[in-house]
Amino acid sequence: MIRVIGVGHPAAGDDSVGLEIVRRLRAEPLGYCFELYEITDPMRLVDLLDGDRPVIIVDAVLTSEPPGTLHHLTPEALAEQPGIALSSHGASVSQAIALAATLNPPHCTRHIDIVGVAIAAPGLYTRELTPSLQAALPAVVRRVRNLMLLRVSREV
Repeated sequence: MIRVIGVGHPAAGDDSVGLEIVRRLRAEPLGYCFELYEITDPMRLVDLLDGDRPVIIVDAVLTSEPPGTLHHLTPEALAEQPGIALSSHGASVSQAIALAATLNPPHCTRHIDIVGVAIAAPGLYTRELTPSLQAALPAVVRRVRNLMLLRVSREV
């Protein structure tokens, strides 16, 4: 079973992109080998990263790149890139992964893919994605789905 976890805040504009991607994936016929989660607090990752099952985390990335640009990172690469903020939440995805790895060594981070989706900036108190990110969503969902299928093929 592969877990796909969308991280975001539903009332923060483009910061909800991880949640929206999981919602769109949920509407597709994916098969039985995926568990889809939407979380607003990255610290929930600590529980969801237990064991050695593969996990794909999807979250917003604050960069200067065009909205919808993807960053495919490992936990190690994320920790080494201080210029990329992968969360506008209180605790970061990187901090939650580090805590999970401390509580569940040694294989916790071995099976984690992080997909960061570039956004211009989170919008407070809006549930709408910006038009540029909305336009990029079909391609982003396709890329995440392809990564999911790649993970399934590695597990078989």
